[in-house]
Amino acid sequence: LNVTLQEFVTNSNAVPETIRKVYLINNCVDNEIQDTTNGICQDLFNDYETTITGDTTRIPIDIVALNIPAPSDRSINTIDENAETYLECFVNMEQGSGGICGATNDEQISIQDYSQFIEIGSDCYDEFICSFGSRVNPNPTTSPTLKPTGEPTIEPTYNPTQSPSETPTLEPTYNPSGSPTIDPTIEPTESPTTKPSN
Repeated sequence: LNVTLQEFVTNSNAVPETIRKVYLINNCVDNEIQDTTNGICQDLFNDYETTITGDTTRIPIDIVALNIPAPSDRSINTIDENAETYLECFVNMEQGSGGICGATNDEQISIQDYSQFIEIGSDCYDEFICSFGSRVNPNPTTSPTLKPTGEPTIEPTYNPTQSPSETPTLEPTYNPSGSPTIDPTIEPTESPTTKPSN
């Protein structure tokens, strides 16, 4: 996979129109490369998503995993019943034309196990194997904030004021009135009485 990535880096020249797609045929589970922190599901996934760069974008490589379980009597680490999910951490199925095609474990590997994926009209053929589309990711900001908000509001103001107060009060009312006066007086008394009549 690293060699394949390097081929794209060397030969694609970051042209967005280039089709970048890799097909993986898997019969067995390799937990060592799947689960390690620098394995296929983390570092290599990020490399395939971000290595090729254009002027303002990162151009990802789509992955299609063809999972065909090996017979359990021939392999102790057969994909078995995980054919629909094996390597889903490496395949970006939310964007682009990548995906997983899983075969049923019939305890044998036959030509039919492979040919079913290239039958015209099959979901795998139409949606993944022969589906091509250019996909780009915007480059991350070059100057992110050094002090992001530790606890941002869950419900920010939908329509904030265009002209916020230049000198807001330092001591806002702790318990404001639930029913403020609709038409407050324009010229309130400068020295109101401290002892209003009963």
